[in-house]
Amino acid sequence: MSSGPVLSAKLSLEPLDRRDLLSVYTWTGMVNTDAANMSNWLVMQEMIPGEPPPPPPGLPDGDDELIFGPMAFNSRDCVGLTSVTDSFAAVCIQSGYAGTVALGESLTFGLFDLASGAISQPTSNTDLSITGTFTWTGGTLNNTPSMATVNVYGGGAFTLPASSALTTGSTLNFSSIGGASVTNITGAGNLILNGANPNAIFVDNNATVTQQSTGDTLKGLNSVTKTLVLNQGTWGYIGYGDKTEELRVVNNAGRFYISGPNTGFVTVKLRPGDANVPAYAQGNNPNAKLEIMATCELDVVGSKVEITGGEVWLIGNSLTGQNQEAYITGNYSMNNGTINFGPPVVVETGKVWVTFLVTGDVHWSGGHFNPGVNCEPNTPAGRNNWQITGTMTVDAMQPNKPTINPVPQFLPAGQQPIGTWSVISADKIEGNGDPGIPVGWFLLPEKDAGGVVRGYSVKK
Repeated sequence: MSSGPVLSAKLSLEPLDRRDLLSVYTWTGMVNTDAANMSNWLVMQEMIPGEPPPPPPGLPDGDDELIFGPMAFNSRDCVGLTSVTDSFAAVCIQSGYAGTVALGESLTFGLFDLASGAISQPTSNTDLSITGTFTWTGGTLNNTPSMATVNVYGGGAFTLPASSALTTGSTLNFSSIGGASVTNITGAGNLILNGANPNAIFVDNNATVTQQSTGDTLKGLNSVTKTLVLNQGTWGYIGYGDKTEELRVVNNAGRFYISGPNTGFVTVKLRPGDANVPAYAQGNNPNAKLEIMATCELDVVGSKVEITGGEVWLIGNSLTGQNQEAYITGNYSMNNGTINFGPPVVVETGKVWVTFLVTGDVHWSGGHFNPGVNCEPNTPAGRNNWQITGTMTVDAMQPNKPTINPVPQFLPAGQQPIGTWSVISADKIEGNGDPGIPVGWFLLPEKDAGGVVRGYSVKK
């Protein structure tokens, strides 16, 4: 005979005393849709061998697990879900449940699995906080679009089904409590953002959200203009493929990155649906960061990337050989912040330097361009290049003058760099002045046969 705990089914008709042991409550909806009616719940209680059975339970609360599954009455909704402790240990809405679980107050779930059916957060005071792992593979996260929020504190996994979509009518807030949290979004389907708040997603604290694609396309995130706000966290794209996000990104102090560890090309298209707003806007907090790896592209056609502070990093990809171009397709404006490069990639033929390629027009009125330059003795000069296929307009009349700061690399102690490095090239450069450079360096505008400035070199 087993000496471990066994489970005994008990159907209770009215709430009695609190229990000290976890119980599993399965929703039957046998009588009606009222979550406060005990006759709608089937309860499995833990029993300890050698001890008397626990008293009949009351309504579920923070010590309990809730299951909504494909039972005989599975089409019946659960309305007005509340808890004395404002929480439940775990909630599982299984595949096959066709009803809606409507929250009657703000609640906290420990673990949460959503595979079917729907959660309803009918008003702004019915927020849902998930402190454990959130696994979302089907169903709707709030089928009553409102100003309510879903706080994803424990990270999790969202799998977007290829034949359908995951939909939320709430604002998603990815954050953390007491440590880092990671949420991975995979699959070839859509995540539809349908909430009432135009700020559809927040990423904060130590939270990281990544999207992965291995050949399939993660399609548009929403059907109307929405905003992803990064306050302190990270939002990144990993893998290869082509993604179109009907989304605007506002990076206040977080990290937004596009990374292609494979040899495939990665394109992330931001389509905010409003030509009057930048598709990607980065604030003046020094912690704000945009990272684009070589062979990766941020596509903002019809809009622009707007940098007002923080950092832009162009990173080499050691698996791509000679192709060390990081792309922005669309217009780019910058009035503060810095453009930086990672170290050159070492291949059999030597060091390969990253090029920052903007396929569009550039407006540069402030901030620093920090290209690396090769200062190794007896080695042909290598450098990072900012290449613009449209017109660069330089505004040198603003308080924060645009500046080129060449960053010598591989320079032996005590040796000064010698040479000339072409660092900016464009179809045409115009404006009301040239960028500044540090003392001891010289700026050399490069002109074509007609006297039109097409680029800048620096000389040491």
